[in-house]
Amino acid sequence: MVTYLRTETKEAYWTIISVYAPQTDCPEKDKDEFYVALDDVVRSVPDDEFLTIARGLTGNIGTDRRGLERVHGGKGVGVKNENGDRIVDLEVGHDLAICSTFFAKRKSQKMTYYSGGRKTEGDPVCYRNAW
Repeated sequence: MVTYLRTETKEAYWTIISVYAPQTDCPEKDKDEFYVALDDVVRSVPDDEFLTIARGLTGNIGTDRRGLERVHGGKGVGVKNENGDRIVDLEVGHDLAICSTFFAKRKSQKMTYYSGGRKTEGDPVCYRNAW
């Protein structure tokens, strides 16, 4: 599910996108359809406007930022998984920054879901500056 709000600020318009991405174990078809829909919404926002994607992107971004320095700050957690690859591909394709990877925090503060010995990194917040 992809929903968005476009609002006017003093500096420029700002589009805030909220999503509920398919989980890791969902069918590939569902993931493909979701990312096509999200890509369509992101492409509809003019490059000179603010853009934020907040909440609901599910995937581990990891710590490796080689070749991704513009979008990845290197302060993720663990190893990137398949859904993390999809997120990074979206960010690179639209020149968005994964904000949470640019700030140092304790690992316990970055992990938001614990179940059956599994831990999940918090939802990434992605941002494009209009300037």
